[in-house]
Amino acid sequence: VRFIRGRPGEVVKKGDNFIVRTEDTLKGEFIEIEADMVVLSTAMEPSDGTREIAEILDITVNRVYYLLRRNKTKLNTNTKKYDYDEIESLSKSGMKPKEISEKLDIPLRSVYYILNKK
Repeated sequence: VRFIRGRPGEVVKKGDNFIVRTEDTLKGEFIEIEADMVVLSTAMEPSDGTREIAEILDITVNRVYYLLRRNKTKLNTNTKKYDYDEIESLSKSGMKPKEISEKLDIPLRSVYYILNKK
């Protein structure tokens, strides 16, 4: 399993696999890989009215206008303490997207246990 944060330029079929030409944005280089499965996901943006509703309700927003709330429990995530976390009670379009590590934690652990027969 290989995850790449990048800007794909081309995905072409080659036999039973795919050839992916992409820019790896973390390494700053162009790469070409062969894969049996490719999953592409798009960026998210808050809805158009998010800034306005945040001003009306006096809710803190981050630099790209995702709604935030005070983190009352001071949850310890990856050894960093956050003062704010996403608002769960508002529309999902106003919520901050999850980091890749948050999204992939369970699938990666599942793959690890399957491969190591635990």
